[in-house]
Amino acid sequence: MHRINARADTKVTGDFVAELKRVSGKENILFKMTEAALESPESRVEDVIYPAVPGGCKTLVQLLHEYKAKGTSYRQHKQRVFKASCTDHYRPA
Repeated sequence: MHRINARADTKVTGDFVAELKRVSGKENILFKMTEAALESPESRVEDVIYPAVPGGCKTLVQLLHEYKAKGTSYRQHKQRVFKASCTDHYRPA
């Protein structure tokens, strides 16, 4: 049981590290986006928001991926992997 739990822990940790790339300065990015949107609310997003964000659309995509990676908690994901491993190991022959 301990080996299955340790393997599940290693697998989940590797998955999260691969998925989770932190975007620095999230608060500043949000402030710049808000400021740009309020200065010209009738303009297109591509003309106002993307230039205001350092890195443009690519940075926004990275923020979205970071949010989705945090969506499932580490503990719940580890428990699912552990349960799947035990189910496969102890299934009836």
